[in-house]
Amino acid sequence: MVPSCQSYISDIRSTYEGTTIPSLGGANRGTEHILRTDIHRQAERRKQTAPLYQWNTLSTIETQLEAPLQELLARLDELAESKEETELNLWFHYYALDAIGTIALGQPFGLLQKRGDVAGLMKTVQQFARYGAIVGVFAELHPLIYRVMSLMTSKGAYGLGYLAQVMNQAIAKEEKVGRHSNHLHNDFISIMFAMHDRDPTGFTQDDIRYHIIHSIGGGSDTTAITIGAVIYYLCKSETVLHKLRRELEQSRHARRLSHPVKWKEAQDCPYLQVVIKEAMRMCPGNGLPMPRIVPEGGLTLAGHSIPAGAVVGINAWVSNFDHRVFGADSALFRPERWLEANKEQLSQMDSYFLTFGKGPRVCLGKNIAFMQLNKVIPELVLNYDFELIGGPGAEWTLLNDWFVRQKDFRVRIAKRRA
Repeated sequence: MVPSCQSYISDIRSTYEGTTIPSLGGANRGTEHILRTDIHRQAERRKQTAPLYQWNTLSTIETQLEAPLQELLARLDELAESKEETELNLWFHYYALDAIGTIALGQPFGLLQKRGDVAGLMKTVQQFARYGAIVGVFAELHPLIYRVMSLMTSKGAYGLGYLAQVMNQAIAKEEKVGRHSNHLHNDFISIMFAMHDRDPTGFTQDDIRYHIIHSIGGGSDTTAITIGAVIYYLCKSETVLHKLRRELEQSRHARRLSHPVKWKEAQDCPYLQVVIKEAMRMCPGNGLPMPRIVPEGGLTLAGHSIPAGAVVGINAWVSNFDHRVFGADSALFRPERWLEANKEQLSQMDSYFLTFGKGPRVCLGKNIAFMQLNKVIPELVLNYDFELIGGPGAEWTLLNDWFVRQKDFRVRIAKRRA
């Protein structure tokens, strides 16, 4: 039997509860949030928002992503023309926040247009992720610290204030215009207002605000991190880059790839899919263990007895690199491993691929992330050359709070000829 924690991962899917990670939506809500320890409450929350993340819903949202993608490409064109060095990961964060703003509220936050952070929004989202990592361990500190932080950020348009301002404007617009028109429900806020109209008490306006905040807080960093990881590893692996570019160019030449790329078209590019997956394996966005509470009766794991109530967890940065599962070269970026594996090996690899988590608390935004990646990566690979400052051997810096942030990812960009 390869990995002794296989049974642990399987158990997570049914009986293990998550530990307390307080909601960033307010101290008064305590642990009543999407990561609630109560598995039944967790199921209720996920059922409530499930329609937002289904593929048939996302297919109507896809067109909304065209504008922020084109804005990103325009900024990269400017950088290519200037020949200036740039911190590439910042641009991917600007894109991801604008994209999730468009998905959630029907409008971007304007980071790409401004060419920088807007009202400290990106900084605030990252600070709250860092805060969530701390109080996720020391949950009893949450009510006190959150109230202090709220006092510090409630004035003016800084960070949370700006987010609240944009969100309230979008809600007011939806109430005044959207609900009384026949417009297409192609963003979260319009979809959620339709849900609210069908069941005002079961799905309140507070629920709408809550889910918007959480989709923005959790839906931008991981997307930006993965886009950055794909480009970083392609910069360091010329062979993989050429192979991927050849697949994409052949698909576009055969008119199987539109411009901009549709996610369904990109799914028919097998090498693109394994490049994305391998980058996710090598640089999972979540840098903390995924904690679970041992249920009554305790747990025997790898010959060790663990009592009920203890907190156990697996970190994706450990599981994703297990050489018994991914091979002796698990520390290397090698997309072919996903194509070479037989059915049994692939099943084991998928079991230990924890980038999105596992079981009832798997990442809600997984489908949104894949849709964006399948649209963004082909455009970047086909249209630009990215040169690492310092050469292919240059290394970036990774910082782990909750999300694994990238620094020192400096590049020079060149526009490729059509």
